Amino acid sequence: MSPVKIESRRGCVRPPHFDILWLPRAAMRSVEGDPSDCILVVGVSRPKMALAVMTVMLVSLFLTFHMIYDSALNSLQPNNVEHNRPPILLLSRKLYPSAARRLPQAIIMGVRKCGTRALLEMLYLHPMVQKAAGEVHFFDRDENYNRGLEWYRMQMPHSYPGQITIEKSPSYFVTPEVPERIRAMNASAKLLWLEVFPREQMLIVNGDLLIEDPVSQLQKIERFLGLEPRIGTHNFYFNETKGFYCLRNETFDRCLRETKGRKHPRVDPEVVSKLRRYFSEHNQKFYELVGEDLGWPEE
Repeated sequence: MSPVKIESRRGCVRPPHFDILWLPRAAMRSVEGDPSDCILVVGVSRPKMALAVMTVMLVSLFLTFHMIYDSALNSLQPNNVEHNRPPILLLSRKLYPSAARRLPQAIIMGVRKCGTRALLEMLYLHPMVQKAAGEVHFFDRDENYNRGLEWYRMQMPHSYPGQITIEKSPSYFVTPEVPERIRAMNASAKLLWLEVFPREQMLIVNGDLLIEDPVSQLQKIERFLGLEPRIGTHNFYFNETKGFYCLRNETFDRCLRETKGRKHPRVDPEVVSKLRRYFSEHNQKFYELVGEDLGWPEE
């Protein structure tokens, strides 16, 4: 191995793998009392090494900040009382000893473009509800289902005992294998599918009413899930621009993304009337099946 060359200048040692640029003292603004006659500018000559150093520094800084933040939150809580929700990135098990990833107790199964994301975000206003970050597609995609329940559980957020974890994947509604797969996981899960689950474990949410009067529908869901009533009119405000209700809690006001709540295209009234007549008989059968008349127009 060849010896490492060390460059010295006026008693200064140049470390290996670093580029050094010397600037004359006259080129820089002088500082009173500074005896040096040169300025040293150091740069890493190996990009990969620089990236590794920066990555370590940033990760260390983030972890340190997170631990300080968790400790500060913990110190503000009464003894033996945990926060409403564990942090998304759980780094300290000591501060949140009862937090764990749990399989969902309720599943939103669809239907596509009928407000499933809006419903999930509205339910998340309740402090005893935890939601999966995205559509997991565990029960409808063989490649995910074959990974097993432990993989599915790891896709869920951390929650405390007594909290309800909810996930939503609209394509569950149209996949024949889904009901039996969900029942194999948890026969007491709350969802839709009458061939496999009893009626008392099913709740039909009227999407039209969810748009017009979200509070009444959410209070109905709270009772269905056995949750303490917490969601009310104070959690919503009407956005005149979007023409829909937006969400509000103690820390933020926000609407769903622009792709959500889009205005429907205009359809010829004659076509609408023909479709309503065609589906009228099917709607009646659906009302009988679910035990509820949704009042969809028939003409």
